[in-house]
Amino acid sequence: MPSKPRRVYDRAFAIARCRWECLRRTAGYRADVRAAIRKGAKSFNMKPGAFEEYCLKEGGVIEPPSGTDARKEYDEVRMRYGLRVIIHYDVALSLDEIADYPIFLDTPHRQPKIKNKAMLRRFAISGLTDLTGRTRRRIFSTRDVDRGPFQLNAKRIDLTCFDRDLAVFDLRADGAQFKTIAKRLGISVDQAKRAWRRTSTLVPNWLAVESHVRDCVTCQAYANGRRSRGCAKLELQLGRGATHSLGSINMPEGQLGLVNARTRGELPARRSARPTD
Repeated sequence: MPSKPRRVYDRAFAIARCRWECLRRTAGYRADVRAAIRKGAKSFNMKPGAFEEYCLKEGGVIEPPSGTDARKEYDEVRMRYGLRVIIHYDVALSLDEIADYPIFLDTPHRQPKIKNKAMLRRFAISGLTDLTGRTRRRIFSTRDVDRGPFQLNAKRIDLTCFDRDLAVFDLRADGAQFKTIAKRLGISVDQAKRAWRRTSTLVPNWLAVESHVRDCVTCQAYANGRRSRGCAKLELQLGRGATHSLGSINMPEGQLGLVNARTRGELPARRSARPTD
């Protein structure tokens, strides 16, 4: 028996699934989906919560609103991410579902193209259901499509560990510590840290900072100057570590300036200093 399972699906479908799992976690796409839900609910004379529940029951596809202007905005959002339709960010698509209906416009890379519309019209009018290979080649051809706008920022992705890495990302983005994540997923702390580094590169912006600060009490105190740091979620999005801020450490006069200079790289680190003759 081979050590790895046989590759059944095309690479493009596997990459499309990875792209969707990263896209639905970004703050920008989540905000656009919520805006599309509000506009769609207004178009269908429904409450946003009821309209959202209806879309989730129907597979997660956000129904486009009626009206020329509203439909144009819907298509602009859809094309911004290279999607065929706008899908709710809570929907997790499997590889089988992506292969049955590729949600990205550039998947697969080679797509069928109608070569003879008149012949296709005659075939549809005839009512025949058996399309021979010769007739199919006379009606359709294939073409290469351009790459879509939302691409993964990685040269190689390990599909065997991708779902585990996403689980680490979700827990870490919620503010969980690496020890807690490792214990919950049954992995080591180093594996959790490496998974976080990989996925945080694939999903660089996962938190809407402005809306989060409005709703978070800790971040409101940080914005008003009553705290030196925000909550764990905000600090992760801003890219800061878990160490204390320099303003909360008691230092002698002039020491704070030296620490800031070392942080900016203007002075060598303390451990690198060596006595000279």
